[in-house]
Amino acid sequence: MNYYQRAIRVISDARTNQEAYDLLVEIAIMQPSLIIKADEKRKVRTVPEWVAEYSDFIKREQYIGAIKFLRTQTGTGLKNAKEFTDNYRINGELDFDKL
Repeated sequence: MNYYQRAIRVISDARTNQEAYDLLVEIAIMQPSLIIKADEKRKVRTVPEWVAEYSDFIKREQYIGAIKFLRTQTGTGLKNAKEFTDNYRINGELDFDKL
């Protein structure tokens, strides 16, 4: 049995949430980067329905319209909407944490 199979078996054998938590704490102590990487992979976001319409504003270079649309969809302020739009326009990144 290889390490991968053994690791899966150890996790599967955890009978309670406390046992699973204790395993995670031990891993975090030994290899904190593994916990961080696993958490980042686990946090898969769903894209809001309005993003396609918002992206159309950007593609048509209607940045003011994009900012207004973003504000109506999210309730965010003007400064945040402008920064979000600029970041998307320049870097192609949709950073929802900044809304």
